Formats: sequence, structure tokens, C-alpha cells
Amino acid sequence: MKISALAGWSIGFMLYLAGLLYFASSLSISPYETSLYFGEWPSLLYYPMQWSTALFGRNDIALRLPMIVLHFASLFLLYRIAKLYFTKPIDIAWTMGIFVLIPSINITTVLIHYAGLITFLVMLFVYLYHRHERIAWGLMPIYIAIDASFFVLSFGVGLLALLQKRYGLVGWSWSLTALAWWIGDIYTVGEMHTMTLQTMGLYMVLLSPILFFYFLYVVLFRIPTRGSKDILWAISVSALFWSLLLSLRQGIKIELYEPYVVVALPLLVRQFMNTYRMRIRPHRVRLKLLFWTAMTLLMLNSMAIFFNKIAFAFLENPQSHIFYQHYFIRELSDALKAQGIDAVHADDWLLQKRLSFYGIGHSSTLTLKYGRLNKAYKIVSISYMSRPIMEYSVTK
Repeated sequence: MKISALAGWSIGFMLYLAGLLYFASSLSISPYETSLYFGEWPSLLYYPMQWSTALFGRNDIALRLPMIVLHFASLFLLYRIAKLYFTKPIDIAWTMGIFVLIPSINITTVLIHYAGLITFLVMLFVYLYHRHERIAWGLMPIYIAIDASFFVLSFGVGLLALLQKRYGLVGWSWSLTALAWWIGDIYTVGEMHTMTLQTMGLYMVLLSPILFFYFLYVVLFRIPTRGSKDILWAISVSALFWSLLLSLRQGIKIELYEPYVVVALPLLVRQFMNTYRMRIRPHRVRLKLLFWTAMTLLMLNSMAIFFNKIAFAFLENPQSHIFYQHYFIRELSDALKAQGIDAVHADDWLLQKRLSFYGIGHSSTLTLKYGRLNKAYKIVSISYMSRPIMEYSVTK
């Protein structure tokens, strides 16, 4: 890679890191994250969050630092995987560049969610499968014990083993799949009715439309008819199959299936680059247009995610913001402290816990109520870009 290209990628990486840190610092702890942080729900993410805030203090970046570290560990594993698929450094660079621009990846890099952990563990499995296959086999029951959604991975391994006529591995993998279904939650939600179109739409939102449709082309047509089937293909097609099949019955938690789809990214880049290089220059125009349209959409999506708080200035109802539950608790805590209030009672225990993260204790004399009350002791207003977003009343 030329020095000028390396400098460009380095600048892009620094801008990306700055965007991530800005996104992390702009958020407040959400109800779900509060439950994880204070141990209300058992989670492997509990201890990393506790260690990070113990080391760096209770703040939003320290809270989210474990997920950011996990993201860059996933990125490193993707780099190692990409080296197994590509000989040209530029192909590896594009694979990693697209990965960090995928909307769902950016969201789960900052929000405390199992999807970020699943992405890392899937990347680790794929790398070990290529390098030390028997170790990867041994990881599968551990993965199933961590989260039932890993039935997607074990089913994919069994599918590939079946195509390769490795029947012992088929039995091992699909036995673990059955075990996951028996002991775990397969992540369906809501009432029983067909949600397949909604699932397809969510994939387009999480991956971007062009990337998702190209994924369908590669894994459902190109590889089955003309390519070689490998572990990346097997895992991703397994995720697509199960997510669409289960959505015929009811809604699914798509964010826990999407990491198994993202792992196919090296296959998509390899197919595109092979197609591009086979064309003579006059016939590359359409491919260039498709590529740069996809990259532009991914970059715009990333900017929209990193700077999503700006949307509050234009929304009539702030609660319609997609990240509403991740905002304004820190600002509320700061506003209370600015008025000399360091303890309140909140009827909502999750709100009480969220405030306690920022140093607001529990009071037996002051009560926090949403909205403006006539007999309030104090009125706490929160504004963004000179626009009032919400008000709370403190009563005695």
C-alpha cells in the first residue's frame, strides 16, 4: 500500500475513533444498561463494566469502553481472517473499512449489548476454525452455554460438515443445536404473526440496502452455483435461514442474528473485487458506481448514528427518537446538582438507579416528578440547541 494511501486510511481511522468516542460521550446510561451494570440481570458484560468504571470513574465513556475494546478486538480478528482470503492489502483494507461503517456494528460498538460480544466470539471461532479446527469444535458447547443464539453457528458448522461428508462433526454440531433449542431462548418476540418482510427491512437498515442485497446475491446464488462453500458461507446462510424461518411465526430479535450475517463480509468483498478485476476498464463504470454509492450510504449512515442527537432539535416528540432512552439522564443529574440537589426519590426504580450512576442519591424528603407542577419546590429543565426537551419537578 502506498504511503499516501496509508496516510488516508490512518486519517480515516482517527476520524472514526473520534466519532465513536463522541457518540459514547453523548449518551447516558439506558434502562437496559442500568439493569446490566447493577447486576439485575446475569451477564458476562457485568464485570468488564464494573472494572472499567472502577478504574476510570463512573462516566459514559468508561461505561462503554469494554464494548469499544471488544469492537477493536473483533476488527483485529477480521484482519487476521481477511489475510486468509486476500493477497492484496487493498482488499483487506476495504474489508475492514466497510466493516466499521456498517450501521449495526457502530451501534453495538457503543451500546452495551450482547450483539457486540457475539460478533467478537463469532470472529474468534472463524479464525480458530481456519487455524486450529479442533479447538474451534471445543468452543461450541461453551458458546451455547454463554448464549442460546449460538445455535446458528453450530447449525452452520453442521451444514458445512454435511456438504463435506464429515458425519461425525454433523452429529456433534447438530446435537449442540438441539441442546441450545432445548435449554435456551431462540429470541422470538411479540404476538404470533408473520414478520418476514419486517425482518428483511431490518436487515436493510442494519446493514444498508445495497450491502444486504449484494449479500443475498453472493450467498444464495453466486457461491452455491459457482463458488466454494466454506465456514463463512455456512454460518451466514444459516443465520439468514433461521431468521427468516422463525420470522414466519413471529418477530425475532434481529440484532442477535445479524452478527452471523456480517461475518460473510470477506466473501462479499472477494466476489466484488474478482468481478471488478475481470472487467476491462470501459466495463467497470457500473461497478464503480455501485461501490461508491454503497460506500457513500454507509458513511452517511455512520455520521447519522454518531451525530444522531442533532435530531432532537427537529422532532416534535422527543420520545420518538430512536435512542431516546439513552439520553438526558446525565444532563438531568447535572441540572439537579446545579440547583444544589444531590439526592431525590424517584417512583421509577430504574430512573433512581440511572441517577445514582451519576452520583444522585436517594432522598426521603425530595421527590422527582416528570413534567412541570404548580407546587414544585424546583423546576429542572433540559434543553438541546436552545430547544426545551423535557422538564422535571422536585417536590417536598
